[in-house]
Amino acid sequence: MRTLRSLALALFLLLSFHPQVLASEEDSQRDNASASEPPTQQLPSPTKLEAKAVRVIDGTTVEVSLSDGRRETVRFLQVHVPTGRSCTPKAVDLVKRMVLGKTVQLELDHPKRDGNGRLLAYVYVNGKSVQQALLNEGLAKVAPRPADGKYVDQYRVFEDHAKALEKGIWASSACKNEDRAKGSAEGKETGNNDHNPNNTLKQSKSGNSGGRLPKTGTQHPAHALIGAGILLIGLFIYRRTA
Repeated sequence: MRTLRSLALALFLLLSFHPQVLASEEDSQRDNASASEPPTQQLPSPTKLEAKAVRVIDGTTVEVSLSDGRRETVRFLQVHVPTGRSCTPKAVDLVKRMVLGKTVQLELDHPKRDGNGRLLAYVYVNGKSVQQALLNEGLAKVAPRPADGKYVDQYRVFEDHAKALEKGIWASSACKNEDRAKGSAEGKETGNNDHNPNNTLKQSKSGNSGGRLPKTGTQHPAHALIGAGILLIGLFIYRRTA
């Protein structure tokens, strides 16, 4: 009887504790996922305007062609790319890859234009936010104005995520580490031939197979052969007369 009671008590405790273990594991998985994946922004509803991006002016400004043929300059709302930093070209490249030659969706806000007459918009392509991409990669900052923009809270989350990962402008050397790593990788691919263009290929340890023979000591091998022949003839005549 004592054995049965002990088994029953152990089974009861196991069943009571099991759901708590599962819940703890699920919470841990959710925390890990949120830490490794960038947040996402809800899509605009409804989209106000569609246009084709025909030119990228800078990291936050593009020129678009509307359906009626009019051209408009569009300034990205709520973000700005710091000028004079090594990350600025990367921001321009990212925007070009995302929008150039493609149909973009423009979500307008109030006011619709800035002091230079440019349209102010949240820009999307294929359902992806261009502002979010810039912030997630650490290539832009949340603009201080307008302080009450509809997505400002979400944009600050994207910005904080890039800060935590020290990406782009938030890195200690602001994109320079990435440039240096890229240059190092390209150098490894091309090898040392660029530094020693006249050198022959290195020979393998087992012999000369797989590479060219090293250069001879003279640039006129025919002269060397003639000289060797004359020397052999002289030795032959000397032995005959000796």
